[in-house]
Amino acid sequence: MKTTACCTRCVGSFSRTLDRRTRLAITRSLPFLVDMASLFELFVAKWLQAHPVEGLQTRPQERMLIGENEDLEFRIDLLLTDSEKGNVVAVVDTKYKVPDSPSTEDVSQVLAYAEAKSCVEAVLVYPISLKKPLDTRIRKIRVRTLAFRLDGDLDTNGLSFVRDLLSIRAPASSLS
Repeated sequence: MKTTACCTRCVGSFSRTLDRRTRLAITRSLPFLVDMASLFELFVAKWLQAHPVEGLQTRPQERMLIGENEDLEFRIDLLLTDSEKGNVVAVVDTKYKVPDSPSTEDVSQVLAYAEAKSCVEAVLVYPISLKKPLDTRIRKIRVRTLAFRLDGDLDTNGLSFVRDLLSIRAPASSLS
């Protein structure tokens, strides 16, 4: 009930700035906001935890303090670790957006995560297959894009995502 009252107050404040016709439409319904990026990240993590891959453990929301005074913080969406040894097998960063190709910033981010965790696999996960997917090496780190598609059967799409995630084929290009 508290959430409803809070939303109603927010809507009231917002609606006072709108014209009368728009304000009537807003006050007749209860709007809500969903952080789709966080929801997609949570969904991928929970799906992987509910469908464990033999030999791997999924660790969501890994917090890592960096810098001399540990005054900077990384929050890595997902770590895949070896169940027996505990070493990081892959860093996974989810992106709820639909670009043709990954952005330089997104690649830089997942590379930094992989470097910080001494990991050689960095994966960007999108809700669609990109028109220009990435699968390359930058020094020793393999960076690639994968899709966990949200259309169709989610279990089938999840199994396809895991199959792609576990592939060990060599990337098409390398950068030193």
